[in-house]
Amino acid sequence: MQIPRNANAAIIRVSFVGTLNPSTVVAGIPSTGDDPAKFTFLVQGRGQYPQNVVPGKIVGATNSEAQFRYIEGPFPQGQYRVTLVGTPDPAVGRPTMLAMDTTQLDGEPTQFPSGNGIPGGDFVFTFTIA
Repeated sequence: MQIPRNANAAIIRVSFVGTLNPSTVVAGIPSTGDDPAKFTFLVQGRGQYPQNVVPGKIVGATNSEAQFRYIEGPFPQGQYRVTLVGTPDPAVGRPTMLAMDTTQLDGEPTQFPSGNGIPGGDFVFTFTIA
């Protein structure tokens, strides 16, 4: 996906099928001590950020939607990778986004809505600010 710089994009909004537990959607600001290994809404950009993790906050998380807001204004030019974590990583202590009934979300982007019919799996997509 390519977004023109003059669109002043600063928010990534993701809609969920099913019932998301909003408290399991986590992002943060690594430079203030937040641990990216604990993020379940992980936005990465090459080179310009500590640990390549884009600083941001989750705003407006509900049972059906989560929004990530870049804290420095509109996204600058560059390529970004977004990972919505559906499978925990015990090696680094990374949790996962969960449904309200505590089951893992089905994240593989094989189709829209995403999923392969088995709980778990990360949903990953990229975008470019041109």
